[in-house]
Amino acid sequence: MNKSTILIFLFSFNFLFTQYRPPGMQNMELINNLSDVFEDILPLVDDIGAINNATNLIKQKEGLISESLKWTNNNGYLIRVKVLRNRYSGAKVPMAPEFLGIGSIPSDIVALNSSKITISTAVDPNLIFDPDDIFYIWVTRKKRFLNIGEEKLVYGYIINPSSTTVTMDALNKLSNIDMLSNIRIAQREAILTGLIHSLKSNIKDKEKIFRTTQQIDTYRKNLEVLEKLNSNLKKNLEQIKQTDNTLNFLGIMKNILSMASLVNQVSVAINKPSLLDKKKIKSPEQLIMAVTNYKMNINKIVIEEQNKIIIIKNNIIQEKSALMDDLRNIGVSQFMMSNLP
Repeated sequence: MNKSTILIFLFSFNFLFTQYRPPGMQNMELINNLSDVFEDILPLVDDIGAINNATNLIKQKEGLISESLKWTNNNGYLIRVKVLRNRYSGAKVPMAPEFLGIGSIPSDIVALNSSKITISTAVDPNLIFDPDDIFYIWVTRKKRFLNIGEEKLVYGYIINPSSTTVTMDALNKLSNIDMLSNIRIAQREAILTGLIHSLKSNIKDKEKIFRTTQQIDTYRKNLEVLEKLNSNLKKNLEQIKQTDNTLNFLGIMKNILSMASLVNQVSVAINKPSLLDKKKIKSPEQLIMAVTNYKMNINKIVIEEQNKIIIIKNNIIQEKSALMDDLRNIGVSQFMMSNLP
């Protein structure tokens, strides 16, 4: 095999394996030129002026998107474009692009951005929104091979039916609080881990890398502590609500049900069998007092947790500010830092 053949093989290998496609979309075509993306999407929309505006808006942010992707690892940047359709002619007009941010899976990014609402500036009452007409643009950074050449952005477009699948997956994740929480944690870890990985790749000053890595680790640990505190607080607040319901129940039923029945139902309601000493509790009043004392103890814990949350939140704010100052001095863009959790 001669030298030219080897080089062709290596560059082909680089082209195939250094451009990131999200799971489930390995067949997505990645395009080097943004205008070519809209040429392919052109048959789906009819307003050339709106297409040009959308293209220009994305081009204005290309440098910022590229800089953000530089500081992450195995992530892409997702852009969503909603389309309005004329109810009579069927003509389709794309709205302004929504820049949803960095992540590894499009549906995760959509779910985490569910609160972002785009208000249409269209004044034509004949223009309606059809969710099936949404399309997404997946932006990644084509990595250099052997540090040769310039890193460029590549684009993949996600249109119906794939775009509908992304939207539906996001809605399913959004409806599951635990799943959404896990996605949020995974997203945070991907960004922070990618940032550490990229620091080691882009910064030669080992002291700076060590200091910033330590800052990121401390910041991450405090975020984890805050999550645990919030989770415990939520459970305890729910328990207080349950004890209130139990006390209301006792007030109504104390003279109707037998003591054995009251104790059993209260035990089930507050899910604390060990709380009720059946040998010591002889009357409904004693039972009410036991539940009231239990509620008071939980209230004390809630106050302690709320105070801890205030302290840890203040620590996180200060740590994030210091971390962002350090990242800014290193050369990380403000646009990238806006993606920090």
